[in-house]
Amino acid sequence: WRRVPSVRSFAPLLDYLRSEGVIAPETVPSTPVGDLVALYTTWLVVERGLADPTVLRYGNSARRFLEERLAADGDRFVDDLTAAAVVGFLLRECQRVSVGAAKGRVAELRSLLRFLYLKGLAPLPLATAVPPVARLGLRSAEVARLELDDIDWRAGEIVVRGKARRRDRLPLPNEVGEALSDYLCKARPSTPIRQVFLACKAPRRAIRPDLVSDVTRRACERAGVARVGAHRLRHGLATEMLRRGATLVEVSQVLRHRDLATTAVYANPQELHQTGEKVQVACS
Repeated sequence: WRRVPSVRSFAPLLDYLRSEGVIAPETVPSTPVGDLVALYTTWLVVERGLADPTVLRYGNSARRFLEERLAADGDRFVDDLTAAAVVGFLLRECQRVSVGAAKGRVAELRSLLRFLYLKGLAPLPLATAVPPVARLGLRSAEVARLELDDIDWRAGEIVVRGKARRRDRLPLPNEVGEALSDYLCKARPSTPIRQVFLACKAPRRAIRPDLVSDVTRRACERAGVARVGAHRLRHGLATEMLRRGATLVEVSQVLRHRDLATTAVYANPQELHQTGEKVQVACS
């Protein structure tokens, strides 16, 4: 064993024992927050089509926020929800997590607030009270999901498996195709696993999304520049496109944003300059 088994690692065994009737089924007491989170996660699956890991993360974030509001406001923890309470929770969350995780908290909180308003549970559309943040190319999860069948070598295209089960066909640049070919021929082991990128250490498996940022940080260290995560490469692509004269609509199409307002944050001139320089040095 490379790692000490955690409590979570016993979940499959316990689920099996419950299904066989060896141990009693797990019972979760009904609570206002628990019931609301259950409705929310069902909505994420049915209406938004999100993957299980994403639903779990969004549900955990929703639970923390709603439990805090329940402790502060009692039974009216949703009815009396205010923009100040939303921003205050987000600021406290951002103080204890990394920049990348903080951006995730913003998306998670916006999703919950949108759900509460659409279902008539909250009186105001408070998703607009959450400060805007850029969705910082490919996302780490999209790199990790990339499969061998997603690469069309003859057509020079690549299929990207994005959020909400979205699939987009994008052109495969020559330098990217050459790098992929070099990796597949010289570095990737022979295995029936269909994901393109595999972990170097046993057991052999597809990489996790967070490993993409780890690789990016190590590349920065080798280049002698400040460490950044993978989202900075995505951000750098957008800023470089804008610098070269691309429109926001064109950048939005490449980044596969659903809302043009999400792409608009890349139009900050100072951020264009600083991000572009760092990414160019790291990539070179």
